[in-house]
Parts: sequence; structure tokens; C-alpha cells
Amino acid sequence: MKECSKKCFRYTMVLMMLFLPIISLNCFESFQFDKNISYDKISSKLNTNQVNNNFSVIGNLHKLVWIEGRLNLFLISNESGLINCEFKDSNNGKYFTQINKIINLTGFNQTQAIRLTFHPHLTTLPGRYNFTLNITGFYNYTESFELILGMGYIVLILVLMIFGIGLIMILMKKNKGVITKPVSVSTEGLIPSELNEVPVSKIQCPECKKLIDEGLAFCPECGSRIPEFLRFNPNSPRVL
Repeated sequence: MKECSKKCFRYTMVLMMLFLPIISLNCFESFQFDKNISYDKISSKLNTNQVNNNFSVIGNLHKLVWIEGRLNLFLISNESGLINCEFKDSNNGKYFTQINKIINLTGFNQTQAIRLTFHPHLTTLPGRYNFTLNITGFYNYTESFELILGMGYIVLILVLMIFGIGLIMILMKKNKGVITKPVSVSTEGLIPSELNEVPVSKIQCPECKKLIDEGLAFCPECGSRIPEFLRFNPNSPRVL
């Protein structure tokens, strides 16, 4: 019963180590902020800005980013035309992927939803970063804001390595008590027909089938008398 409880505990720990990082990341990514509630310390929203009477920008960006960030823009325009949305960090793309997207405004006061997805570079560490959104072309608009990178690729790799090492240690500990006994093959009791050939200076007892020294009149194993014509191995060298 005790051994069964230990096995259940090990399997539970293994499953937790495998799925905890994935569940944590999915929970952070899927968490939605309510626009009707103030999240000053958690989320950052671009305010509704009336660029002019014909163009408005509404944006939403989570301040806490995990691996992937998303900037949602809602553009409202009364006129048609092309604009370019440039989204980058304050170091010109040194820490995050830089986005340049050309958008065709359809006009007629219709709302167009645009999503800009960005990722940290492999060497980007968690911390605070400043970003800038520039809209140029038919209309011009600029917005600066700050976000927090909670987990980048380096931290994710370290977390997975820690969980992987823990998993390996559990499996090694599990197999540590298992002792594999070497299998020994004994030729005792084998008759010469089961061997490749009778060794030199040996003969086979006709009664017990044991290998004994040649030249003996009686078998030391069973005591049977050895006939004279069977007392010597024909393959043994003879001195003339």
C-alpha cells in the first residue's frame, strides 16, 4: 500500500511538471480585461483620441505581456485612404519585433479592427519597456506607452529546463531501487552434442555424459567404467 502511494505521488508530480507551465501561460494569455473597470496597475489602454473630425483611434493593450503581446486598434474614419501603422519599442526594435502595416481606410464612418502582434527577441529579459505607435499617411497619429514583459523566451527555457531536470531526477530515483541481476549461463550438464566440440584432453562419459579428463578408467562423476576405446580423445595430440 505504501509503495502504491509513492508511485501515485511520483506520477502526480510528473504530470504537474509537464502541464503547469502550459496551463500558466494559457491562463495569462487568455485573461481578458473588462473595459468598464479600471486596471491602472494591470492593463494599459490607449485613450480614444479625436485626431480630427474625420478620424478617431481607439486602442487596447495589456500592460502585462507573456511571450506574445497584442495591440488592438479600432480605427474610425469618414474618408478613404491609406495609412501606415508602425509599432516598435523605444530602441527601434532591439528588444521586440517591429511592426509596419499598411491599412486601407474604407471611410463612411465605419469601425475597422486591427490587431498588431509582437514578440520579444530570444535574448530579451523580463522588465519594463517603452513603445511607440506611429500612424502616418492619410492621417497622422502618435501614442507612447509602457508595458511589462512577464516572461520571455530565456525565462521560458529556464523554467522548462528546471521542470525537465526535476522529471529526470524523479525517474532516476524511481529506477534506483530496481536491481537488475546478471543472467549467467552455465554449461554444466550440457552434453557434447550441445557444444561445438569436445575440448582437447577431455572425453565424454558414456553413462552420465559429463566431460572428464581423458585416460581415466572410471568416471569420477558417476563411477562407471570407461571402455578402453573411449578413454582417449582422438582430437588430442599424440606423442609418437
